[in-house]
Amino acid sequence: LKAAREAGRDVDAEGVTARYTWIDAQMGAWIRRSPVPRSWTDRLDAVLLHPVAGFVLFLGIMVVVFQALFAWSEPLIGLVEKGIGLVGSGVQAVVPAGIFADFLTDAVVGGVGNVLVFVPQIALLFVFISLMEDTGYMSRIAFLMDRIMNRVGLHGRAFVPMMSAYACAVPA
Repeated sequence: LKAAREAGRDVDAEGVTARYTWIDAQMGAWIRRSPVPRSWTDRLDAVLLHPVAGFVLFLGIMVVVFQALFAWSEPLIGLVEKGIGLVGSGVQAVVPAGIFADFLTDAVVGGVGNVLVFVPQIALLFVFISLMEDTGYMSRIAFLMDRIMNRVGLHGRAFVPMMSAYACAVPA
């Protein structure tokens, strides 16, 4: 051993390698590896993470999400607008005409109403985002978008805030 070490050989590494080679040979006689069938989630991942098909599916899902976002929130927005109109009419009926009544109906009720009108849309957007997050699709989107986002110096996860800003046309 001393001569082998002086010759520059790593005797310890050779011993470990020889030991594991012998173990692998012994285990080969006892262990049979059967091919593991791919689960449906593995097959789904192969499609969702494909550089071309995954991106096309992502665009399709985003179109469906945003179409549903605007279509499904429209009835709720109408209800909120009617409610704000009723509150404004009620304030005008109770408060005598004048600058204070105009302030209450136009500024307070109208201003709060303009904010409340967007609540159904924003709530529905967060439902869709949380659904994509809970199913694991959001992390797949980040992985898929990583190559594209790296071209502009961002990580793939930076796409998530950009996506949530699309509904309001707010820069992320």
